[in-house]
Amino acid sequence: MISGSIPASIGRLWFLSKLFLSGNQLNGTVPNIIGQLSNLKVLDLADNSLQGIISEHHFTNLMKLEELDMSSNSLVLNVTPGWVPPFHLKVIGLGSCHLGGYFPKWLRTQSKFTALNLSNTRISDTIPDWLWNLSSQVVLLDLSQNEIRGMLPMSFSSTDIVDINLSYNRFEGSLPRLPSRPFSLDLASNSFTGPIAFGNNEVFLSHLILSNNKINGSIPSSICKLEELAVLDISNNQLSGELPTCRKNFTNLMVVNLANNNLSDLEALSLSNNSFSGEIPSSMKDCTDLVMVDLGQNKLHGNIPTWMGESLSSLVFLRLRSNFFGGTIPPQICELSSLQVLDLADNNLTGNLPVCIGNFSKMIVNPNASQPTHYKYSLPLVRDGEEREYTNNLPLVTNIDLSDNSLVGEIPEGLLNLLGLQCLNLSGNYLTGNIPLKIGVMQSMMTLDLSRNELSGQIPPSLSNLSFLNHLNLSFNNLSGRIPTGSQLQTLNDTSVYMGNSYLCGPPLPQECPGDGPSQNPSFTSKEMLWFYLGIVSGFVLGCWMVWGVLFFKRSWRIAYFLVVDDLYDKVYVTSVLGIRRLKEMKGRRT
Repeated sequence: MISGSIPASIGRLWFLSKLFLSGNQLNGTVPNIIGQLSNLKVLDLADNSLQGIISEHHFTNLMKLEELDMSSNSLVLNVTPGWVPPFHLKVIGLGSCHLGGYFPKWLRTQSKFTALNLSNTRISDTIPDWLWNLSSQVVLLDLSQNEIRGMLPMSFSSTDIVDINLSYNRFEGSLPRLPSRPFSLDLASNSFTGPIAFGNNEVFLSHLILSNNKINGSIPSSICKLEELAVLDISNNQLSGELPTCRKNFTNLMVVNLANNNLSDLEALSLSNNSFSGEIPSSMKDCTDLVMVDLGQNKLHGNIPTWMGESLSSLVFLRLRSNFFGGTIPPQICELSSLQVLDLADNNLTGNLPVCIGNFSKMIVNPNASQPTHYKYSLPLVRDGEEREYTNNLPLVTNIDLSDNSLVGEIPEGLLNLLGLQCLNLSGNYLTGNIPLKIGVMQSMMTLDLSRNELSGQIPPSLSNLSFLNHLNLSFNNLSGRIPTGSQLQTLNDTSVYMGNSYLCGPPLPQECPGDGPSQNPSFTSKEMLWFYLGIVSGFVLGCWMVWGVLFFKRSWRIAYFLVVDDLYDKVYVTSVLGIRRLKEMKGRRT
């Protein structure tokens, strides 16, 4: 925050070798006496408010000077055309200084510089050929914000300069092959024409800015070689055709600007597994031809925008998993009639499942019959607890994954409309109520995971109708009753499928259901009936033998028995005779 002017007394510091005064609030002029500091190697006056004229006298005895930076001031460099500096600079910073409209000829004597900044110096000249041959060790060349005209030489494609900024000038002609060495190349706001072409060597570009030119043709597939790319701006040109499909991960990519060209609309946006934060930008709603959006595994937050369902009507694959999205699932998402993959897992979503979730018409039918297979997009999906990359067979996949959120309420019956749905994962939420009774109509289902919820009631018997089911997880709910049996469920003979449900019973669990013990009214088999009748007959024979056998062998019992029988016979006989006589007497009286 130093202010004021540079004092003339600084010229008495005869042994001074480095003077750094940059980034202050100095004003006034630069004293000529500074040219007497014969030991000075570094003179840095950048980023102040200095003004006035810098002449040859300011450098009279600076024979040891190696670094000169007077940029970002209001200085005017005024030296004679034939001036030969006493120094050989390595760093030349004259940005925002007034150089008089022409390239300074004295620069030709500086054959050792590695950095040259002549930005915003009011040069309206052409670049002299000697400038490209001055040094093979140049790291930075900044000639931006001038009125430099002409064409770039063919040798431009083989330059070794690391950071090149020629933006905001009047360059014209065909864009030469872009060099392979630069870390940053900015040719924006000129009049370059022709197609984009890269050199044959591996390209190390991190920043490529070609905006506001007249570049035509298509974006070359060789752009996929730019693995270190962080900024790509080719907006406001005349490019046409489709975007190349790059299989590599651009892990450093921060900015992509393709606006105002004649490019075919963007069909796939895959930015997964990065560290993007913030909300989904609303400008994305203008990409109405998007077929795939994969923003998974980032740090995005906010609500899922309603315009995704209203504007992106061509969307087939939507993957937003593993972010920090909150709020409810907007019902507008149901308007995506072409949607085949909806992956919102591992977020902070709340509220009920949309009642309209059964409106995805591409999941109502089997994609084998209706969905073309010419897409070559690639998408990672979690199925059966494992993440797999789907590419060639992606068009045949139907998938809904809403797991690991905070969703509540019941599973809507409309979900049963999705007869072509292959994978449904609602695990790790707070869903309540019963599993839909007619879930067995979803004949395409291969994976069903309803675990870690609060579902109750019985497991619908129709579940056994899912003949393609190969992964089922109903664990850790409040389900009860007998586990249904069926041909397909028999193949899932794994207790982990049902664990954590205290009131479930029956195979494959060890808990028996009520009534599964010995029956009170058994239904006998024919063999059991045979033994039953044999028991009766043998009991009858044994009983008779016990009575008649005793009478046969025991004489006293035999006599007593027959006496009892005779006495009983006499009593019956007498009673019968007397009864008959009384009946006759009563009949005689009546007559």
